[in-house]
Amino acid sequence: MTETTPEAGWYQDASAPGMARWWDGAQWTEHTASLDGPEPPAPTAVQARSAGAPPDASASQQQSSAPEPTEDSTPDPDPTGHETQAVGAYIPAPTSQPTPTVPSGGRSPRMLVLLLILLVVVAGGAAVWWFAPSLLTGIEEASESTTAGIDEAEDTAAQSDVRLLQTAITAFVAADASGEMPTVTSDGSVYLIEGASGESTEVGTSSGVELGGFTGKDATDWCVWVTSASGTSYQGEPGGSPSEGSCS
Repeated sequence: MTETTPEAGWYQDASAPGMARWWDGAQWTEHTASLDGPEPPAPTAVQARSAGAPPDASASQQQSSAPEPTEDSTPDPDPTGHETQAVGAYIPAPTSQPTPTVPSGGRSPRMLVLLLILLVVVAGGAAVWWFAPSLLTGIEEASESTTAGIDEAEDTAAQSDVRLLQTAITAFVAADASGEMPTVTSDGSVYLIEGASGESTEVGTSSGVELGGFTGKDATDWCVWVTSASGTSYQGEPGGSPSEGSCS
């Protein structure tokens, strides 16, 4: 059987898992490469000299240091204990990519985002704490102003109804020859002024205003009052102006 020397190439280094070592066809060199990735190129002549084999070494000297090949053309372990797989092409590492890790002392983008959110929350809380009193005061003042404006509008409507009733009652009493005082009622949409003889007249009501009552003895002594939506009562008498009260 003819013995052959394994050809030069990269072979898996059993003494260093995950690494390959360069066999130059005559001896093991100190050149190593990671199995993780594509096959590296063959070392250059300059690299080979720096690895230990003198540039002027003779072929016979290199041949004498080469390990004895086996029947399956597998390089034997050299004196340093390096082992290889079968002669052949470079054995690549698995194609799966390693999980990236955050370098020591660094911060991941996720951590930076969380820190930014925390900063915004803290700043927002401080702003609310600082401006909350003045903001609440402004809201209260605006609310009071709005309420006052609504109450004023409702009171104005009630006073307007009193004036209309004063005018209508005065005219009705003057036109009624019976001398009796009329009755004043309301169904929520109109005020109804009705005399003893059956004559009647209507006066429109303002929204939210309710009739409080009507009392009277004669054409010069009577009083009518209404209540605004805000709860304030206004009264009217012959020849007078509307005022707060309920004819009491």
